[in-house]
Amino acid sequence: MSSIKHIKIILITIFVIFISTHSKSEITIAIVEMDKIMTQSLAGKSLVKQLSKIDSTNKKYFDDYKKKLVIKKTKNKCAKKYFSC
Repeated sequence: MSSIKHIKIILITIFVIFISTHSKSEITIAIVEMDKIMTQSLAGKSLVKQLSKIDSTNKKYFDDYKKKLVIKKTKNKCAKKYFSC
């Protein structure tokens, strides 16, 4: 008799646990217009300014590096022509 009582208590406990943990989910969709945020907010304006500064610095660096590589390439071609004769 005691074991039936224990089984009932266990089953009721499990049933209550499963019913109480039933989750209900909602789907919420938020649309963020990044262009508007970047152009109108102070933080966005600052970020755009910083990114354009970094971009111009990187472009200048890579243009200088490209010029150096072109110079090395022409020197190597001249040396190759000189030693091949």
